[in-house]
Amino acid sequence: MMVSRGNWSIGIFLGLTFLILAVSLSNQTYAQKGVSPVKTELRIEVLAGKGGVGLNAQRWGKLFAKLGHTMRVKNSLLGDKPEIKEQSFGTFRRVTVIGQLDRTGKLFFPGGHVFRLNDADKLQEWLLELKTYGSQGAPDGKPLWGLNKIQFELVFNSLSEQMKQDVLDLDLDIAIRLMKLPEKYPIRFTTAASEKLKSFGTDQKTRQELNGLSKAAAFAIALNEFGLGFRPLRTPAGKIEFVIDPLQKISDPWPIGWELKLTRQRTAPKLFQLIKVDLSDLSLKDVLDAITVKAEVPVMIDYYRLDQKQIDLTKIKVSYPEKQTSWSLLLRAITNPSKLSRKIKIDERGQPFVWITTLVPGKRQK
Repeated sequence: MMVSRGNWSIGIFLGLTFLILAVSLSNQTYAQKGVSPVKTELRIEVLAGKGGVGLNAQRWGKLFAKLGHTMRVKNSLLGDKPEIKEQSFGTFRRVTVIGQLDRTGKLFFPGGHVFRLNDADKLQEWLLELKTYGSQGAPDGKPLWGLNKIQFELVFNSLSEQMKQDVLDLDLDIAIRLMKLPEKYPIRFTTAASEKLKSFGTDQKTRQELNGLSKAAAFAIALNEFGLGFRPLRTPAGKIEFVIDPLQKISDPWPIGWELKLTRQRTAPKLFQLIKVDLSDLSLKDVLDAITVKAEVPVMIDYYRLDQKQIDLTKIKVSYPEKQTSWSLLLRAITNPSKLSRKIKIDERGQPFVWITTLVPGKRQK
């Protein structure tokens, strides 16, 4: 399909208009939140190979100019490679994007970004992302919530502190305040999360004792009781905030516990010690609470999914004949009949806890 020069120019003009509008709206949004908008300068550098790119380099230069950027061509020297660098100076940052131009006219940038001369819209969108979010780009759809390794480790370590406050039977906002989460990471409820929380009314309180767990696990479990989850989000200003969303709307919430680094027996040895048990018509909830105390391993409940299945642990009666067994075997015996699963996890401090949730059909339980 042939596109006239006039139509192509109009498309570029409209694209630039939307680009400027998007950046403006992004800055307004964060200014309303009290975050200073960051002014970003993009520097585009292109490494040219050994000949054969002169005409293509000129074409790319004209395209970048129409997109509002200046492109500088550099001869590729030993050690030069495509990269994206960022320098910050207060509320100003400079993002330098270095790409590689090949003989076919393709332009290669880090992160698998490859552009042809007819990819103006695609290129414009990527440049907007860089100008809005800096060298790391938009966080959506990236591992570790779009954080780099250092950022993730800082967040993880700050949430690894032990919870020392009991937040049982409290309003969620009060419970979160008592958790004393790191102040450098603001907490933001999305509109959908606020509406979800309101749907529970004022009678709904937190239902578990969370002291002793890591702050991350406590935070995630408390939110889970209200059908909510959180994730760290890198803002256009380069800051990190904790965003709370309904679980139905968030595909990658911060997990409730992590996979074990050691075997189950080495992670939670007391769960596998032999003990004498004799239960007769007791509340399943009371037995789980007793195991928490006796085995010294917290047994935490996925109330969100149990409520969806209308499973009330206080109304389920369990019995177990008098004999020698382990807490682990007892847990399996008293949860399986109610189609519940149990899994040993570790929190951010490496401490074990048991997570009780609804059974996933076809998934083998240990």
